[in-house]
Amino acid sequence: MSGRNGWERGACRIVTTRAPEDGEPALAWFHKRAPGLAVVQLDPSEFLGRYSITHASSGRAIAKGFMRRADAQRGALAVAKLTDWTRTMDDLVGDIALSRLVSRALYEVAP
Repeated sequence: MSGRNGWERGACRIVTTRAPEDGEPALAWFHKRAPGLAVVQLDPSEFLGRYSITHASSGRAIAKGFMRRADAQRGALAVAKLTDWTRTMDDLVGDIALSRLVSRALYEVAP
């Protein structure tokens, strides 16, 4: 069953300063048009902004600071088109051009 606008609610382990190795569970949303990515709800007492776009398999944030889930979801769909996010984080980190493309894509969808 598909959630609102195709987003499915689930859980994702995220890497934080408190849990840098194993990660900690967080509420997340996934979309079939953004494989490998999750929109994660963050603890507002620990993070500026309530949502992040996260690399689902590693738990590492790609972009943080979204105050509204809808903005983070729009951003996730925009950056999903840039690369295969199901690759390992090690593969993605080495792609310097990708960082610039992500920044540009998020700038274009930001309210």
